[in-house]
Amino acid sequence: MFGESRSSAAMLVTVVLLSPIMNVDVHMEPKINISLEKHLLDSLKEVCHILPEYLRHALNESISDPHATVIPYDVLSKISAWSRSEDGRRTLKENTLDPHSYSIVALLAGTITSPERKFGTYVPPTDPQVVEAERARERKAITALANGVLSVVGVGVGAYWASDKTGWRNEWVCQPNVLCKIFCLQGAE
Repeated sequence: MFGESRSSAAMLVTVVLLSPIMNVDVHMEPKINISLEKHLLDSLKEVCHILPEYLRHALNESISDPHATVIPYDVLSKISAWSRSEDGRRTLKENTLDPHSYSIVALLAGTITSPERKFGTYVPPTDPQVVEAERARERKAITALANGVLSVVGVGVGAYWASDKTGWRNEWVCQPNVLCKIFCLQGAE
């Protein structure tokens, strides 16, 4: 319990201290929109005339356009908070409206959050068997490469040593060495 409050307090202090540097408004809330579905619009129109003036004005700005497809979340949140207040519950009951119909859960039911935003496609994490198969292929490729390099070096050293021990001159020593390396590389392909 105390660890959570310390971490959130530390995050708040960090945001407050870094906000002048990062040009961030500490009190800025994200602008989240909610899809304005028909049932939500009908519920909001029912309650619009009994809302306090500040809420009525904010709601009318959001739903006055007949082509409006979204409504700000903060407007719905304020209406929900008002419906839970004593004044809001009393006003709703006087107008034979259910205060629970204006809770945030009821208002958000059947809606889409931020429908105008385009989020990237979800790429699921790769399957562990696929990751293991890729690692096995990588290990085989590295092993084949190391085998090829060591084979070429071994054949070269062996050919040089064998031809040197036979008493050949240096130009004759290089020819079998090069030929052995060429055959070794062709065999590796």
